[in-house]
Amino acid sequence: MRRIFFLCIILLVSSVPPSKIGGQAQWPVSSLYAAEKGLLFSEDFAKGAGEWEVASGAWDVDNGEYVGTGDGMAVAGSTDWTDYVYEVRIKTDESGEATWNVGMLAFRIADADNWYFVLLHTNKTMELGKRFAGQHVPGLANIPGSGDPKQWNTIRIEVKKGNIKIFVNGKKKLDFTDPEPIENGKIGFWENGASTCRYDDVKVWEYGKAPELTAVASGQLPVVSEIKKEEKPKAEAVKPKAEAAGELGEVFRDDFSKGAKNWDVLGGEWEVKDGKYFGAELDGGNAITYAASAADIEAGAFEVKVTVTERAFAEQWAFFGIIIGTDASNFWLLGFTEGPAQEHYVDFLESLEGTWQAQSEAATKLKAKNEKDMYFKWEYNKEYKFRLEMGADGITGKIVDLKKDSVLAQRTWVFGEMTAVRMGKPGLISRGMKGYYKDAVVLGKGVKKI
Repeated sequence: MRRIFFLCIILLVSSVPPSKIGGQAQWPVSSLYAAEKGLLFSEDFAKGAGEWEVASGAWDVDNGEYVGTGDGMAVAGSTDWTDYVYEVRIKTDESGEATWNVGMLAFRIADADNWYFVLLHTNKTMELGKRFAGQHVPGLANIPGSGDPKQWNTIRIEVKKGNIKIFVNGKKKLDFTDPEPIENGKIGFWENGASTCRYDDVKVWEYGKAPELTAVASGQLPVVSEIKKEEKPKAEAVKPKAEAAGELGEVFRDDFSKGAKNWDVLGGEWEVKDGKYFGAELDGGNAITYAASAADIEAGAFEVKVTVTERAFAEQWAFFGIIIGTDASNFWLLGFTEGPAQEHYVDFLESLEGTWQAQSEAATKLKAKNEKDMYFKWEYNKEYKFRLEMGADGITGKIVDLKKDSVLAQRTWVFGEMTAVRMGKPGLISRGMKGYYKDAVVLGKGVKKI
């Protein structure tokens, strides 16, 4: 991502160095808590913004909200903060020309040259990046379909050592570990470009002491004063009835009869014809599209009907399949593969921080079990069902014969204590092959999304 970075910003922070240097809500979402234990900082701007230091830009309090206009940054807190939970409500009133000209959140601001930032682009992709040793480092992670910045969003950031978890409107969007973390610093608001943004309801807790966040539509909330502090409000009381505990139900379906409005393209050529979603990448890269309208999958399944029609190139490895992942560098892939000698088999692999076949690398190696015929010879122009099942303990990939409703190939990768992609949005992927997809379905705990 290209952006003009303000080298001219002089942050009003301590010069203490870092300890280690180098779905989408249609309304505001609120958090209800049983207690305020471990609270380090709280600000609702009802009495102004006296706790905030303006580093640059124009900032003012309007209607109990902190409003920033144009390029600028405001910071608060302490550079002594290390592991903490930072939560804010944020909305961009006016954005600039670029997708990143929106309101952003900064955290672990150790000094002017070392801090993290997170934003929701106008294309609804969430980006995590950082300023590190004086250098701008964008795109540590990019998660499509995370939220509309021009609506109120509650963003929660949990940081512990090098691990960063980010939630948008109560849903976890990212679990990322930085190998070169910035381990301490203040919190802040950052604006880049000709934008006007609002911030409100800021809270910071010690890590591990933040109350559980319950995401609900604010229009459906009970009056806060009527909630007893010793009683945690139950999400079920304000949400539509979901599937029974432990059961998986259909939460998303797309038969492509109305086009591809539910999907965000990250690469390649994609188009809908007659209820079929065609994908191809003819330049040697990956064609990827994510179901931005689907919920993240942590405990659930994703299945699609798949037909591979032809090979695009003869002299390279090619594949066509489905994925669950957070961005173009972190995903699980289940697909049909054809090698240079036209050998056919099933691939089930992990891309972790851009490392291909990460599940077989020494540092992130996973144990395989329940394997069945991953080398079966799949056929062109024959329809199969692909299915990925994600759970806390591991992920299973299956190829199903539609006519016989029998499993043709299968393998489970066991997570154990290893680092692995453990959640993400459902997606489609191809390289060097042409084909199409039908009837994409996500199973999970919840209510079917129309």
